[in-house]
Amino acid sequence: LADLARAIAEALESLRLFLEIGDRSGEAQARAVVGFVYWTLGNYDQALAEGSQALQAAEEQGDRWGMGWCLTLLGGVYQSLHDYDQAVRYHERSYTVFAEIAEPVGEARSLIGIGAAFQAMGETSKALECIHRSLEIFRGMSSRMGESRALSDLGTIYQEQGRDDEALKLHLESLSIREEAGNRQAA
Repeated sequence: LADLARAIAEALESLRLFLEIGDRSGEAQARAVVGFVYWTLGNYDQALAEGSQALQAAEEQGDRWGMGWCLTLLGGVYQSLHDYDQAVRYHERSYTVFAEIAEPVGEARSLIGIGAAFQAMGETSKALECIHRSLEIFRGMSSRMGESRALSDLGTIYQEQGRDDEALKLHLESLSIREEAGNRQAA
């Protein structure tokens, strides 16, 4: 919690400086960081406010990469608020932006978000399709941690379906990747 408090203090100071000098691109980045920290702290109203302002600043600057990540942030916040339709909308928009600028990490992360929202809505086949697509992207770019995340998400879905043997296999594969990387924490 102390690290988050320090992170938000530093991000707010950066935001103040960017506002002072009129740097809209820097403002967008700082607001996105502030929004992410608020989301992590469970302050969803502030996360939405900062994320929306960050998105607006990124759009004004024509910063497609920044727009994609702001949309991803907003999709995640709506997911946390259990507004799954909005979460899907924002994650689909982020996917489109990332696909247009050929940003595979963003594409895969957006698909993870879309899949999570579909899973929460009970649309398991759509969730599986999205997570499988993200897994393909992560494997195609040799992102072992991304691969681990997708495998874990697939395992969770299979577990919820009662496909315990398949779920266990996927979770063990995910854990093995994390252990190779020295990271046992969930994605």
